Amino acid sequence: IVRRSTRRTVIGEMGFFRQSPRSVSIIAGEPLILYSLSRKQFDALQSAEPDLHTRLLCFIIRVLADRVDMANREISVLR
Repeated sequence: IVRRSTRRTVIGEMGFFRQSPRSVSIIAGEPLILYSLSRKQFDALQSAEPDLHTRLLCFIIRVLADRVDMANREISVLR
């Protein structure tokens, strides 16, 4: 196990936004609900529901910022 994810998170966002293949695989340790968003759906969302699109981007930015903060704390322990 490299990392456990919590509820209400995103997986595969780096590959999605960089438009590159995913670099990891995941295995669910318990039942879950998984939502998938294609690039085409994401682009259509920007036109059809701009407010929802913005809120989704803000959520993803917050998740990524939390991950950077956690990585920084882990690195600081190694010093």
